[in-house]
Amino acid sequence: MCRRGSLRLELLGPVRLWRNHNEVCVGPPKQRAVLGVLAGRLGEVVSVEQLVDAVWGRRLPQSAASAVHTYVAGLRRALEPNRCRRGTSRVLASVSGGYCLRIPADAVDARLFLRGIDAARTALAAGRPGPAVAELERALSLWHGEAYANVPGPFADIERTRLGETRMSAIEDWADLLLAAGLHTQVVPVLVGHVGRYPLRERLRFILMLALYRSGRRADALAVYRETREVLSVELGVEPGPALQELHEQILDGRPALLPGGVTGNVQVLRSMGATDRTAPAEAEPSPRYSLGGRR
Repeated sequence: MCRRGSLRLELLGPVRLWRNHNEVCVGPPKQRAVLGVLAGRLGEVVSVEQLVDAVWGRRLPQSAASAVHTYVAGLRRALEPNRCRRGTSRVLASVSGGYCLRIPADAVDARLFLRGIDAARTALAAGRPGPAVAELERALSLWHGEAYANVPGPFADIERTRLGETRMSAIEDWADLLLAAGLHTQVVPVLVGHVGRYPLRERLRFILMLALYRSGRRADALAVYRETREVLSVELGVEPGPALQELHEQILDGRPALLPGGVTGNVQVLRSMGATDRTAPAEAEPSPRYSLGGRR
């Protein structure tokens, strides 16, 4: 990520600041919120008014603007502890009535995550599923909990949702690629945990059902569908979408087309994933695809 001696900022979990592999105290929750906003708009000038709205929203105390200045002063002490008190801050600069956080983009885990997702999509568009899987795995490994986990305010709420949605889409893409490579048994335990946390994501349940069926767990796949129907009915008052219903019917019928066929291992995918210790899977027929236009 960063060179030794530089700063590193984590947003994909509790907001944390590091210097030389040592954690730096960022201060109270709203001070962390100010840092989170500035990091989320890295390199941009954020006005005091924008910071106030992002941290407090409608619950606006009269002292909010003054508090922003206090929090910025506290952040400057954390970011540049050796800076002269009256000296100009190079990391958290005052610019045109606002503030700008100036650290390299690769010092912020959220930026690295989004860059990795873009790289995975580029690789996949070029017909290179192995590198796409590797990029997704590197990007997903940056997460340490819920994004902006210990940060209050409207901006943090929006970023939590945005980054969380991107993370779940990446997990689904990763699982889909492994499923296509015949690695269905490795996908199941990961998806089971996420389905519990995101019970309304039909694509996630679709991939889990197919992975269970391909792992010889037909009864478990059908149980996931029954649970899906119940959850969607109770929470949203709807039935599962057409793709999920069709997969359910195919599993009920025991359609062989859903199973991997042949005996030739997909060596190219496995090698490009660095998976030399994995058992080579059978060459799979194209996996059924959940419509990306379906409900999430």
